[in-house]
Amino acid sequence: MQLLLISYYFPPAQNPRAFRWGALADHWARQGHRVEVVTASPPVERAAAPDAPRMHHVPEMGWGRWRKHVSTSGPNELPRGKGRAAAMFRRGLRKLHDATWRQMYWPDAACLWLRPAWKTARRLAATRNFDACITVSHPFTAHLVGLRLQREFPGLRWLTDIGDPFSFLTETPPNNFRLHAARNHAAEEHVLRHCAAVAVTCQGAADVYAERFAGCKNKLHVIPPLLPAQSSLPTVPLLPTTSAKRLVYCGSLYRDLRNPERFLRLFAKLRQGGGEKAYELHFFGDTRDCRDIVRAAARQSGGSVVPWGVVSRESASAAVHEADVLVNFGNTTPFQVPSKLVEYMATGKPIVHVSQTENDASWDLLAGYLRALRITADLSDDRAVPLLREFLATARKLDERETLQYIEPYRLERIAEDYLDLCRSAYQESVAVMQESEGNWRFPRQTPTSHATTTLMTKDCVAP
Repeated sequence: MQLLLISYYFPPAQNPRAFRWGALADHWARQGHRVEVVTASPPVERAAAPDAPRMHHVPEMGWGRWRKHVSTSGPNELPRGKGRAAAMFRRGLRKLHDATWRQMYWPDAACLWLRPAWKTARRLAATRNFDACITVSHPFTAHLVGLRLQREFPGLRWLTDIGDPFSFLTETPPNNFRLHAARNHAAEEHVLRHCAAVAVTCQGAADVYAERFAGCKNKLHVIPPLLPAQSSLPTVPLLPTTSAKRLVYCGSLYRDLRNPERFLRLFAKLRQGGGEKAYELHFFGDTRDCRDIVRAAARQSGGSVVPWGVVSRESASAAVHEADVLVNFGNTTPFQVPSKLVEYMATGKPIVHVSQTENDASWDLLAGYLRALRITADLSDDRAVPLLREFLATARKLDERETLQYIEPYRLERIAEDYLDLCRSAYQESVAVMQESEGNWRFPRQTPTSHATTTLMTKDCVAP
């Protein structure tokens, strides 16, 4: 098959979207499929290999490039020495950015990527016989590129992959909802109406989309998180060697979405009852939104709570490998599930999961996993601490056979084939419909329509 992939993030970017789609594109290319990738991420040397996807690096327009340097997540702790002044200056610029441009842009921070990405995708679609186009969010801007492309090439079958919702993600909003709430809903509805299929990562997301956008119910497909390839581990241990039981959390924290405050309180009580040096809790990832909470816990713990900040993927994998117990914080939303949970399960290690809502998509993923402890919001601290202490003392790693049965649905080969099935069904549907309505129509190349036919929703989407 010939596939056009439009994804703002792609390796070497370090985030779940880049990891997922970099692995899928490489896998398809090795199978002999032709994959063309339009991305904002810089090119890498491996893209020149004959069995690798063809990369089309499309940078944002001028202001967007500067904005990325200002707003990109970095280490949570300010560097010491001469680099500290530069970090403080950057933090000041970020605050200025957040108070001005961030309050106006639409649909999201990648809005200035829309026009250059669309021009590149349009050129490719005009010269290639693509079987399908896949757009990836977030950011939602990638779907607007697909929407424009579909308007100009109606025969090009278009699949949208939604990693995070757009119009109702109030916990971590992609733009200023006070200005753009109605426009957000209209734009997402427009995308869902015109695409051929919609992939989401959990059933909770499919349920919410079916309820909010009735017309897309039959287009929804659940394709779960992808088990990442095993990263090379450092030759030198990452975590300090101590007698303490090491608890590790990998991922980002958000005050209104994924807040660690409740578990940190439980951990403090756990340490008081089990010895000050009996347990360690390590945080790997972007904790800026909860910086005050994590730092306060670290100060009061005497070194037992350790925030590492943003680290490489290899270091995060090493931390998971060296942990005794893994920690996961459920979201306050029922329609998001962290991809790292699959990596957790692949280790077979005990997992402590802290739920913040009854409809917890993360717990749905962990259902049946024999080494998981769920701490619910309605469980009192007096009951939770003894349960946690007993679990940490008795839980053991699963054997290899038990582990394999849990990770089977998340293997790369299976996920890749699920997407190809969607592409094939979309292609066959397109051929049948178009041949019936236009006998001389040829899939998928189409003469571009006039720019005047492009709706308001697909115009350049920046500040109003």
